[in-house]
Amino acid sequence: MNISDAIQLSFELWGLLFLLLGIVLVAVSYKIDMKRAKNLASMMVLCLVMNLSNTVTLFPSVNNMVTGVCYFIMFASMYHLIACFADYTKYLIGGNKALIIVNILSILETLVLIVSMFTGWIFTIDDNGRYQPGQYYWITRAMVIVSLVMELIIVLKERKKGEARTIWAIVIAYMFLLLVLVFQITFADAALLPIAFTICSVLAFVMYEMNMAFRLRDDEKKLNDERVSMIKAQVKPHFIFNTLTTIRSLARKDGDEAVEAIDEFSGYLRASIDVLNEQNPISIMDEIRTTEQYLSLQKRRFGDKLNYEIILRDRDFLIPAFAVQTIVENSVGHGIRNKPEGGKVTITTYFDGVYHIVEIEDNGVGFDPSKKTDDGRSHVGLQNTKDRILIMCGGKMAVQSKIGEGTLVKLEIPSWGVNKT
Repeated sequence: MNISDAIQLSFELWGLLFLLLGIVLVAVSYKIDMKRAKNLASMMVLCLVMNLSNTVTLFPSVNNMVTGVCYFIMFASMYHLIACFADYTKYLIGGNKALIIVNILSILETLVLIVSMFTGWIFTIDDNGRYQPGQYYWITRAMVIVSLVMELIIVLKERKKGEARTIWAIVIAYMFLLLVLVFQITFADAALLPIAFTICSVLAFVMYEMNMAFRLRDDEKKLNDERVSMIKAQVKPHFIFNTLTTIRSLARKDGDEAVEAIDEFSGYLRASIDVLNEQNPISIMDEIRTTEQYLSLQKRRFGDKLNYEIILRDRDFLIPAFAVQTIVENSVGHGIRNKPEGGKVTITTYFDGVYHIVEIEDNGVGFDPSKKTDDGRSHVGLQNTKDRILIMCGGKMAVQSKIGEGTLVKLEIPSWGVNKT
């Protein structure tokens, strides 16, 4: 092994170390942004394979057949790595047409490479086990240049769709790869592309971690703002006034029932105040308990116009405080109350093997989820609940509603964990 090979080997080994570390860190944080993490992990794995293959070719003791196979793997990994870069770019700023063309080119390059294994068109291995470019070496390199240039043009064209720091990082990465590629075409003995792709993958990883840090900061600020909104929302003068009016009316008719209502009301207020101080998700049973107290108090007010049922098939998971209650309040206040004959609210929990599910269904008046309310605002309570479920639990919320038939809200809490803030 000569000095240049030894230097390249040291770069390759350091690259492998950084890639392995990056893959582990992405795997740990993938739940925050699964799509982006998956794309980045694919890039780093392909880059890892490319570096490993190139590392093997640096050892003179490896026979020619193994060396040829390693070069084939290295080039094939590079072609598909460029497609992964395009997919990553598409996720960040768009560019579907470019991605399709780049994928087609990567497939063609791989097919040409397979043929070259038998014809030597792209490369051959000489008797000394050294790489030699073939007669049509330039074809695959031209395809690679076309792919990179197309991606660079798309990035510059769609630059307004992404953050400035992300756009500039992508532009620098593509220009760097193009410069290295031109240099390697000029000096075919310099196998710098694996190192260049490693540097770009590490740059993508750094941008990923920076984005996660900014996103966590923004999410924390958003949660704090929504927590303040939630506290204000829970101090509901109309609800308190209506409940006290109901208790006053009961006191004149049935003292015992009035006492029960006072106990429920005090229990509800105590539980609500305790939960307001809780920054982490709470037990679903605590959430159901507070929600049931709310429904019981509203039942005393509306009488036969409001009925409810709670079916608990899953009792062991965490959920953001007031997530269920906020939706139930919407069902009662906007769905059931506005229906002359009243209606029913049904809360169901179950586990589907992947997600803890909470369904809140009512047969009230329904609404159009795409339209704003009469006061010009969207359904803020539902949106805040959706945001908190996503940020705190990595979950999601779906709303189905039809005017005149009712509303179904489905909460899905993943079973793999909860983000505590």
